[in-house]
Amino acid sequence: MGQLTLQRPEYLLLLLVVPILGISMSLWRKRRRIIAADFAGKEVYQKIAEPPKDNYRTRITLMLTALILAILALAGPSLPGPPEKTIKRASDIFLAIDVSRSMQAQDLAPDRLTKTKLWAAELVQILKGQQIGLVVFAGAAYMYMPLTDDYNAAIDFINGITTEMASYQGRSNR
Repeated sequence: MGQLTLQRPEYLLLLLVVPILGISMSLWRKRRRIIAADFAGKEVYQKIAEPPKDNYRTRITLMLTALILAILALAGPSLPGPPEKTIKRASDIFLAIDVSRSMQAQDLAPDRLTKTKLWAAELVQILKGQQIGLVVFAGAAYMYMPLTDDYNAAIDFINGITTEMASYQGRSNR
């Protein structure tokens, strides 16, 4: 079994207040009885005063015990449990794919866009554990697929990319 640790041990200093509070309450009750006896006179006071009850001590003891337990709870006792499994994502990744007409060039077999889509699908398989999104651009950028960890959907979206997707193709610098 693991060792008990306290998350906020500085709260234990509040335990020093408990005996001071207990003594103060006892002295206050005694002082109150003396004042009442002086005010009414000792003979009258003895006739009308109730005898000291043990339930007062019990109430004070229970109240101070509750205070001690509350202070201990504030200190945050905990036992180490089994380590929690957490999935840590390094980053969210957006793939930006050019869908301008220039991607129809066949300098890469079969053409630039098809080759880019194959590379993007391979990259999605490699990046499992990350969230992936797609942006297409040709003159202006468009969010094609928001971040997701559904890799099959990402591959389907990649396969659906065409050069006709972007209405604005940019302008030529000729």
